[in-house]
Amino acid sequence: MKERYGSLSELKLLGEKMKLPFTKEQLIDKKLKNYGGESREEVVKRMNEIFNEIVIGHNENKNIALVSHGASIKFFLSQYCNLNDDIELVYNGKIVKVSSPSVIKLEVIDGKVKSIEQIY
Repeated sequence: MKERYGSLSELKLLGEKMKLPFTKEQLIDKKLKNYGGESREEVVKRMNEIFNEIVIGHNENKNIALVSHGASIKFFLSQYCNLNDDIELVYNGKIVKVSSPSVIKLEVIDGKVKSIEQIY
């Protein structure tokens, strides 16, 4: 799975123009991206492809650990969560904090994410 962060110098310039940290701006605007980088929409598509390949249909009733960096995990989880006024992910009324490190448990039943739980 190939990630594209884009230009770090461009990211710094973009960050200076934004009101919020760039990752939060991307949670608000799914098409926003750094020059040469990926939008939230593109990251979710990429993450879904690998998630579906590894988890859905191939590994029923198994525990699987998938590892990625925080922004990708936030963007992936955003399709199952809501955003609160502080641009935090909320699942079933609970804030899901993705920091370094984090452990998030997803329960998948019949190919669908049924629950998300913050472990660490």
